[in-house]
Amino acid sequence: SSGLYALGSGSSYALGAVHALAGNKPVSSPQQARTIATKALGIASRLDPHTGPPIQAFTQTRDARSDKT
Repeated sequence: SSGLYALGSGSSYALGAVHALAGNKPVSSPQQARTIATKALGIASRLDPHTGPPIQAFTQTRDARSDKT
């Protein structure tokens, strides 16, 4: 699995755009992930009539202190 996912009516368009924008490189920061996701949603909003602005982006991070590995 790529670890990338999308939800909603334009998710297939957005997910395709995320894959195209991210390529095979790992995303190095939450800010980079947010930028890629926002651009992908912009692309999806041009292709899917049920997807449109305003776009709200939320960044989910993992708390390393809660890892028990």
